[in-house]
Amino acid sequence: MKILRIFFIHIFCNFALLQAQNCDFIYEKNAQIERYTEGYVSRVKNNHFSLRQVVRIPVVVHVVWKNDEENISEAQIKSQMGVLNKDFRKLNLDFKNVPAGFKDIAADCEIEFFLVQCDTIGNVSTGIMRYKTTVDNIGSTFSNNKRAIYYTSTGGANNWRPSEYLNIWVCKLNNVLGFVTPLAKAQTTPSEDGVVVDYRVFGTIGTAANTPNHRDGRTTTHEVGHYFNLLHIWGSNNSCEDDDLVADTPLQEGPSSGCPSFPASDACAPNIQFSNFMDYTNDECMGLFTQGQKARMLATLNGFRAGILRGSNCGVVSTQEVDFQGFISPNPASDVLKITVSKGLSSPINAVCLMDITGRVIKKMILKGQNKPNGTSEGVIEMTLSNVQTGLYFLVIDMGTHTYSKKVVVLK
Repeated sequence: MKILRIFFIHIFCNFALLQAQNCDFIYEKNAQIERYTEGYVSRVKNNHFSLRQVVRIPVVVHVVWKNDEENISEAQIKSQMGVLNKDFRKLNLDFKNVPAGFKDIAADCEIEFFLVQCDTIGNVSTGIMRYKTTVDNIGSTFSNNKRAIYYTSTGGANNWRPSEYLNIWVCKLNNVLGFVTPLAKAQTTPSEDGVVVDYRVFGTIGTAANTPNHRDGRTTTHEVGHYFNLLHIWGSNNSCEDDDLVADTPLQEGPSSGCPSFPASDACAPNIQFSNFMDYTNDECMGLFTQGQKARMLATLNGFRAGILRGSNCGVVSTQEVDFQGFISPNPASDVLKITVSKGLSSPINAVCLMDITGRVIKKMILKGQNKPNGTSEGVIEMTLSNVQTGLYFLVIDMGTHTYSKKVVVLK
């Protein structure tokens, strides 16, 4: 009888979860953020954008649990990391099920994710932090008008430096599968910056395997999309007068559900993009981000989340970066970038270029084969950063037969 009662409680809890709202995201428009984003997307369009290298995002997962089943396994967490890496690289196997009409605009976002290998002060870490709490439904609990999950003092967990890490909290939620602090609010309340996901929909195994329609890890893919400043595909309101600020996603009246058949229409469009990760369809029916969504996410990475591309203090942030045998400082920089040339440099430097991630040259210094320009200290090349906006850039050093690149961040 006890086993039967537990079985029905488990079924009831999962049924209640199925009735929950997928995502508790409320877009907060910020004129400065949108002005930068629009300018970046416009430059992308005019320069026929192609990302020069894959960027890797350092992740720390905070598991906040009360009951044993909420303390999900390392294997389950890693299964979610696998989903993120496949979805953001267009390597998801179910992409083959995306309707042909949408495949042409689907994007390899060239973004990857990795669990950090050390903490904020350099100690070895798995990137997974575990906290036992006494608070039930900790992710949906408020204390003094603040969500308890974000603060150790209220039974949750403080985030790691949000300017440098993607923080993900995994916990028990009530009536919602996940949520994220909007980018605008994250700028003013960094202690609440990150993604929160219910433990029953995180990853693809363990507790996630028992949640029909949400067992493929797409809740986290969806929320990370919000983290990079994507809106729901229908915008902020259920209206044809509103959209998601992305050109290649059609207008949509409201969220989709289940697994619609192609083509599906509503009052706004004859062919809605129900398989987009930013809709509300079942996990197995999602499959793509668009080129426009990619540009918007990279605008965020190149601007207001540029610091995260520095990675953790022991993590590699790029799969293709080649180190220059010298010293570049400061990084991040604000006013000037100094390149200290090694005394053992085998070839003279012909030119130094600062390029954005679209490949556009922002600044260029011709050195005429000298190791230093006139007017600088011996062995040091100085590049002023006036009129260079906050963002991620590549410092390209031309040495004739060799070209080196180094990722640098400008923070104004």
